[in-house]
Amino acid sequence: MRRLIVLVALLASACGGSTTAPSTPPVTSSSTTTTTSIPVIQTIQVAACPPAVVGFDMTFFHQFACDTYDRPASPQPTRRWTKAPNIYLRTLDDAGAAIDANTLDSTERAITDTLPLWSGYRATVTRGADSRIGQPGWITVIWKSDASQAICGLSDVATDGGQVGLFYRRGGGCRCPGGPEITPRTVKHELGHAMGYYHTDNTADLMAPGVAGCDAQPSGRELQAAAYQYR
Repeated sequence: MRRLIVLVALLASACGGSTTAPSTPPVTSSSTTTTTSIPVIQTIQVAACPPAVVGFDMTFFHQFACDTYDRPASPQPTRRWTKAPNIYLRTLDDAGAAIDANTLDSTERAITDTLPLWSGYRATVTRGADSRIGQPGWITVIWKSDASQAICGLSDVATDGGQVGLFYRRGGGCRCPGGPEITPRTVKHELGHAMGYYHTDNTADLMAPGVAGCDAQPSGRELQAAAYQYR
């Protein structure tokens, strides 16, 4: 038994971090992580943040994949899905109010258009009034009705059974003018967190925090880094 415990500890060390997702403090259009243990069937791969990657600006890559923009002194292990996650899009907010069709349609399009760019995986979206939080293989998109929050989204970082929270405030500051109640840019940014990415320092990046605007696409350097991460 002692030898088995030592072996498990060595395996966890070799991954570059613990078998739980690192915690990240919430900021505007932010990311968080949970403490859910990685399943025995590894759906989330955790690896040490690389010291160098040929062809990359490593300052950027460490921000994007290892969280050094928000936590420069504490690089995190990289995290990625080993297979395509299923996306569960809730049709009700946390108070039981229905989300309008335009917002649901816009959110689903943002997911299906951007998941392949972030990971190479094709998105499968299921809508419903339930939840898949905590269920292996799923990311659940939930709607938060708290109008007191100064953020538009909050997401777990590459967490099996994790969630993306969108702050649905009709007429609030997270909507597109005359359009959906949550911007496609916010959805794509939070989906980036859900696929394993962190904040970056350039407003041209989709993963830059607190950037206004209804919509955007990943920058060229983000696409290059994402292709390496999911190679």
